[in-house]
Amino acid sequence: MAKSTYNTLSRQALLDFFAANPDRQFTADGICEALAKGRGGAGIARSTMYRQLSALCGEGLIQKFDGTDAVTGNAVRYFQAIGSERDCAHHFHLKCLFCGELQHLECDRTAHLLGHIQDEHRFRIDCGKSILFGVCSRCAEREEERHGARA
Repeated sequence: MAKSTYNTLSRQALLDFFAANPDRQFTADGICEALAKGRGGAGIARSTMYRQLSALCGEGLIQKFDGTDAVTGNAVRYFQAIGSERDCAHHFHLKCLFCGELQHLECDRTAHLLGHIQDEHRFRIDCGKSILFGVCSRCAEREEERHGARA
């Protein structure tokens, strides 16, 4: 018999959170902080959140992957919504160091790069876990405006 899924308030809060942030990745701490702010300080118990995150990963609604914090260099686990229209296993991801936005790099040229890396370097990249860190165009423009205002 299939296990039934209850739509608890905690589960719904997480689903709503990821639906509102489809192109961003979060650590568990980041999710806790955001939910506490959004609910007037009444967040989800950490143990409940971890159980719900595990269940949502198991259901294929969100994905988790290990990475490195771009600022501290520490190992971290990220969680991200899985959009039904995207197949993250076949493209790279671009993450902004300032705002945290995650862009899906669905470009014909990356297929060529992947082929080159596999053929010439005998290395297969797991695109679903690929993240290239940098600065998105919006944040770059803000930085340019800020620095331009100082001059």
